[in-house]
Amino acid sequence: MRIAILADVHNLFCSAKQCFQAKIDYTKLREGVAGSRQLVRSIAYLTSRPESAQNGFIGALIRGGWETKVKEAKIHLDHGTGLKSIINHPPTVEITMDAMLLRQKVDCICLVTGDGTYTPLVSFLKQTGCHVEIFGFERLTSVDLQKAATAFVPIKQEWSFRDIKKEETSGGNYNPTIEETAEECDEKQPVVPNQPVARIAV
Repeated sequence: MRIAILADVHNLFCSAKQCFQAKIDYTKLREGVAGSRQLVRSIAYLTSRPESAQNGFIGALIRGGWETKVKEAKIHLDHGTGLKSIINHPPTVEITMDAMLLRQKVDCICLVTGDGTYTPLVSFLKQTGCHVEIFGFERLTSVDLQKAATAFVPIKQEWSFRDIKKEETSGGNYNPTIEETAEECDEKQPVVPNQPVARIAV
């Protein structure tokens, strides 16, 4: 079976933090999702804030076999207060467009996300004869999305890792934070804006 993997990095990062108090190992994730099937493409979708350096993480993804598509976060200026806020635009359009293009080249689209926004896309892909598998964290994945898919596969804990060095220095009480430095992202994880898990709809 020919498959394509489309992964929403921000959704994964925040969900892994909540469920496993850990970070995703994207090499293990890619291998685990693909299994013995023919992997045609694997694409990771990221959102970056202007002042964040993500070269280390992006480089690690590329070395692990991922294609990367980076979307810039938007800065909103409140003219009344002069305060700036960063708004993440989820990669809904990008993932949808790629899924539509790839559906005729593969037998199965593997969406790695828990976002229910993709439910209509999943339903359409199935109507066109393309299988759709959803890989996500069960308690954080939309029920409608799970039902719409050909199959739902919970993300395994062994596809994640904890920061052992930080746990040792914190006496075992370390939990990874959403905002990390560029050095810590090298080879491991994305720099994610310091904001609530819920995205701002725009």
